[in-house]
Amino acid sequence: LLKKHQQIHFRHQGIQGFCVQIYSGNSKEEAEKIKYQCIKKIPNITSVEYVRVSPNWKVRAGKCRTKLEAKKLQNKIKKNYPGAYITEIIVPIGEFD
Repeated sequence: LLKKHQQIHFRHQGIQGFCVQIYSGNSKEEAEKIKYQCIKKIPNITSVEYVRVSPNWKVRAGKCRTKLEAKKLQNKIKKNYPGAYITEIIVPIGEFD
């Protein structure tokens, strides 16, 4: 059963997790700017990245295992980015915060 569970995660190239999305728009420059602003304003967040999900650019913070962890992170981020919300992602194995 454990081996089958590992095969499923290997096929999906990771484990389902959560993150906090700060920005979604069609400007790569704006996404880069928001990423670096977030890193400066909230230095204790370990992973902030921008990704292209066609046709938009998205800035996402954190890689959390549970929704509760993501909610705690969202509460920290909401002070600076009131529109931030939790979203599901596939986290590569070994890259959780």
